[in-house]
Amino acid sequence: MPKPNRFKVLSSQIENEEKTAPKEKKTREEDKRAALDLIVDDKGRPEQDVANAITVLTIHPAFRDVFSYNSLAHQRMVNKAIPGEKGTGFPRPLEDYDYTAVQVYLNYSGFPTIAKNVVVDAVCKVCRDNSYDPLVEYLCGLEWDGVERLRYMLSTYFSAPRSEYVSEVGLRWMISGAARGLKPGCKADYMLVLEGQQGLKKSTGLAILAGESWFSDCLPEMSTKDAQMHLRGHWIIEVAELESMVRRPEKAKAFLTTQIERYRPTYGRESVVEPRRCIFAGTTNRADWQPDETGGRRFWPVKVGEIDLEGLARDRDQLWAEAVARFQRGEKWHLEGEVEKIALQEASARRPEDPWRSGIADFIEGLQEVTTKAILGEMGFASADMTPAMSKRVAKELVSLGWENGGRITAGEFKGAARYVPSAPTA
Repeated sequence: MPKPNRFKVLSSQIENEEKTAPKEKKTREEDKRAALDLIVDDKGRPEQDVANAITVLTIHPAFRDVFSYNSLAHQRMVNKAIPGEKGTGFPRPLEDYDYTAVQVYLNYSGFPTIAKNVVVDAVCKVCRDNSYDPLVEYLCGLEWDGVERLRYMLSTYFSAPRSEYVSEVGLRWMISGAARGLKPGCKADYMLVLEGQQGLKKSTGLAILAGESWFSDCLPEMSTKDAQMHLRGHWIIEVAELESMVRRPEKAKAFLTTQIERYRPTYGRESVVEPRRCIFAGTTNRADWQPDETGGRRFWPVKVGEIDLEGLARDRDQLWAEAVARFQRGEKWHLEGEVEKIALQEASARRPEDPWRSGIADFIEGLQEVTTKAILGEMGFASADMTPAMSKRVAKELVSLGWENGGRITAGEFKGAARYVPSAPTA
């Protein structure tokens, strides 16, 4: 392929614009040498193509640092006014009109017939070439002062009672936030749940921790494409009142455990694969929000009181700095051992109480083993009327009362039936 002709163009414009444009990176002398080297046709005219448009948007000093790509929000950004335009509020997401503004500028700068689609492709390429991750920049820019605050964060700032469970929950949840920020898509399928009366500003406290632009309290219906797309650009997502959890517990559990989003955006040509960057926090003033006993391990409930918003805002950077330091030295962000069992018990206690529970509790008091059939019989049901659903209901309550499946009965009236025994005490 023959080497294309080259044409020096726009050098006079560069000379003129550099006299008025503020210098941000290069010196005035460097700008004077920044004439554009463009592909031209056989008559020496610049080709109206993507390559030349990219060259202008990349090298021309008037376009220096105008475009970038926010990889957290997956958004093209305009960082300052496009040449020939005015405006405030930068940086801001790129809008359709911005392509027109670039096209108009190029029309007056040696590209009279450049097409809109060419401009769009060029701007998209330049944005991607200037990608940045604001969350990584924030976390990596923090310097911890060495004072440990995370272990008592929920007690200090959210007026939660002091206990090993509360300390571990606050600590691990914050480390999970640092992990999702620095290791996108890592496993972090737990939800901190702040319980307390209305007016405590639970949402405000979470927004302070996340930073206003990285916080959301309006998650769409879980397990929908709208919800997947909503995660973009957010670090902490509040699930207010846990309504979606109660309505559709199975979908909620599946949504929480997802590590990588896979979907095709509206109007998108290709499907996207996006590792998750966010963690979740529920807020509620109810005591019976837990929808399903099988998903209790994913919820870390904590009762909170008056929230110290001023102190939280003051210490926010140090809280995250400590979380980053702990993450970088390999600390885990899930619960283990006795604390994990306490978390399950706490979550189970938030389930609406079954009317059968008190009767079952009275019947098993003092026993060392029992079957669901024996309990149903004691409740007045004939064997012919007992159903698998009824047995499952009794078994669920036995588990919530601290019993476990101990195998099968090997002899007697209930031979072959599941045998439930008190759970062994933990060391």
